[in-house]
Amino acid sequence: MIEIEREGKMVWMENVQRNDETKLEWIFRSIGIVRNNLFHGGKFPWDAARDSKLLDYGLTIILTSLEINKKIYGFFKLAKI
Repeated sequence: MIEIEREGKMVWMENVQRNDETKLEWIFRSIGIVRNNLFHGGKFPWDAARDSKLLDYGLTIILTSLEINKKIYGFFKLAKI
């Protein structure tokens, strides 16, 4: 889920894969959204267990991807968020 502004109010909507992005690009864009929400978004209610899991999962995907194929770094670096 991502939070967006609609008619002056913040609402939640599903984070769907865009027509112009691959599954891998969508995964890395989603990781970027999670990171931005955790570090720049509203801090309440703060859920340490959930937030830690989100960070761990994102980092695991990134680090594993970089080990598998160094070109994947380019997807993460260029992800449109």
